[in-house]
Amino acid sequence: MLYNTYGYFIYFNREMKKLPNEKPGHIARLNELRNELSGELHMERLHRILYATDASAYRQLPLAVIIPRDENDIRIVIEFASTERIGIIFRCGGTSLAGQVVGDGIIVDLSKHFNNIIDLNIKERWVRVQPGVIRDVHFRILCESFHCVG
Repeated sequence: MLYNTYGYFIYFNREMKKLPNEKPGHIARLNELRNELSGELHMERLHRILYATDASAYRQLPLAVIIPRDENDIRIVIEFASTERIGIIFRCGGTSLAGQVVGDGIIVDLSKHFNNIIDLNIKERWVRVQPGVIRDVHFRILCESFHCVG
């Protein structure tokens, strides 16, 4: 059995070998892109299957999965996708679970390295976070800082 990052069982037709949006040369250019990134680039079937779904019923294999390490990686991926005319789907804090993070483009997972609290202003009661911060962590930090009840 294979489960995605949210613990849901995934089933895919074993015959699905080539993606509908995969054009000649994409794989070679993605391999070149791998050398430019400090983060991870995955094109193997296992990672593509793991990122092909969220908590919804939608399933679509992405072309690749990228886990950027820094902002420069994100810039490189955006420039690459723009040049190659490939869609980008960002996965962040896990709040879009109704099919919004599923697609046949490049999945960019920001949850691993972009999960920090950037700034916390207790006086004005606001917090600035990176996109990979999950809601429960965000809420816990807010409650510790602003003395929430409940």
